[in-house]
Amino acid sequence: MPPIDTPPSSRPPGSRTDTPARRIPPPRNVLLRTLLLLIEPEAWARAAMYNFRITLGPLVLVSLIMASIISINGCHKMYGLITQFSQTYDAHYDPMVLTAGHLKVIPTAGKKPLRYITPLFTLIYGSKPTPPHPASHTLLSIKLTPDGYFIAGSPFLSPTKLQPYKTWHQMFARVLALPIKGGKLPPVTISSQTLLLITRRLFFYMVIIGGMILALLGTTGMLLWAAIGMVFAAPIVALVNLELRMPLRVAYRIACAVMVPMTVVRAVLLIYNVLPSEPRTFTQEMLPFLVPVGVSVWAAFMARKMYGPAKPAPPR
Repeated sequence: MPPIDTPPSSRPPGSRTDTPARRIPPPRNVLLRTLLLLIEPEAWARAAMYNFRITLGPLVLVSLIMASIISINGCHKMYGLITQFSQTYDAHYDPMVLTAGHLKVIPTAGKKPLRYITPLFTLIYGSKPTPPHPASHTLLSIKLTPDGYFIAGSPFLSPTKLQPYKTWHQMFARVLALPIKGGKLPPVTISSQTLLLITRRLFFYMVIIGGMILALLGTTGMLLWAAIGMVFAAPIVALVNLELRMPLRVAYRIACAVMVPMTVVRAVLLIYNVLPSEPRTFTQEMLPFLVPVGVSVWAAFMARKMYGPAKPAPPR
């Protein structure tokens, strides 16, 4: 018996009935799907036809790419600030010598104790063994004391106990190719020349490793932000399409599709420091979630127009 060519069903996407299923074109590869979700708003509504994982792939890809760009940008700035500090150290700060696990400062006329503050990190010297209190926007706060150092950070690190200089003394001595005799570490002079050499040989690779870690953390953070945005948006998308009996799982597909371009927009705002720094008002805190919700409502109306019942032809 020859197959019967049945017309496509007008049932809402994702609903389960005995009527023939809507003809769904096969999904394109993940790169093309990502591009369409970024430049074609209708692609957000078309995401309702596909399994959630089909749209989750572009979201993960975009989050990884944008988090890597943010990390590379931040690490480039960090390395530049460290290099700038090393180049100008002799002109501004007292000389220091690291010997026998202790840091000795040599007061010099016309110079001042170490206090270097940047938007990404702070590096200060203090004779009192009290931990620093980093600002909320600072990645690292390092305080040097005669007997050890403190490292504090926000939001992943908290003030720690006083750490000895032994490990850093060993690393600096090896990087500078200083002779180690009888297991005793030679004195390490802190100057522009030694700091530049240490920066180029040691901190360059540490910045790369740190950048990779920050990229993974940033990807996780972006996906978490997108998940929260979907939780806000999906019920509203389903409510807009209530007369289509759109299941909540289908509404999540549309919300997920919207979060792909929203993730790119958020990353660009972070790179150019457009988002307000702390402290934020309640409106500023909610704005990153309200905007995706508004765009999701737009996508919901597009889905309603695309998958709703066909309007009857006007009488002739």
